[in-house]
Amino acid sequence: MRRNKARIPFVLQPGPAKGPDGKPLLYAQLDPTRKLTLNELELDIRGYANYSMGEFKRLFEVFAQLAGKYIAEGYRIVTPLGSFAPKLKMTLPATDPALVRNASASLAGVEFIPSGTLNNIIKEHFAGCEKLNTRVGNGQMYDPKAMDKALKNALKTTGHMTIKAFCYHSGLKRDSAKRFLDGLCGGQEPRLIRQKIGGTFVYSPSKRID
Repeated sequence: MRRNKARIPFVLQPGPAKGPDGKPLLYAQLDPTRKLTLNELELDIRGYANYSMGEFKRLFEVFAQLAGKYIAEGYRIVTPLGSFAPKLKMTLPATDPALVRNASASLAGVEFIPSGTLNNIIKEHFAGCEKLNTRVGNGQMYDPKAMDKALKNALKTTGHMTIKAFCYHSGLKRDSAKRFLDGLCGGQEPRLIRQKIGGTFVYSPSKRID
């Protein structure tokens, strides 16, 4: 069970608004590589409750099936974590209610509102934030040495990488990182090979990258 409080790591990204000096205002973005799987959480849960391996993950799978069904029918699902509800949007601008039809609204996603209990637990464990020393913006995209170094670092552990992993090592935003990686997959001598595994793009070197 984790007991030491860790700070939230973040990277900086330029926003659309300008500051007094004419430069883009910076905003903090959560480290895209910071994630835990249910399998990892299940190893940690032993200090809180007695679950057999796989049972914790199975509970979430069943919840997803049930919640998905009722959210699709317009219900708000209230849980100890918070509430989940469908988020709606208008398909076309409208000012006259008489002109609005059933098809005028559509599903835009899922809204999550954390519960007071969850918020209190987060506040109890929150220990501040920690800035990661990564590049800001996408200027490094045009620096071949910086991009080669980012590629090597992203491939170092497993020999392949995702867009999120390359974002972390290069400091690029997702769209720019994907565009750069996809560019290395084309041509007569592509440096990378792209595969889609599930819903994730995975990039592997077509040959050794020295």
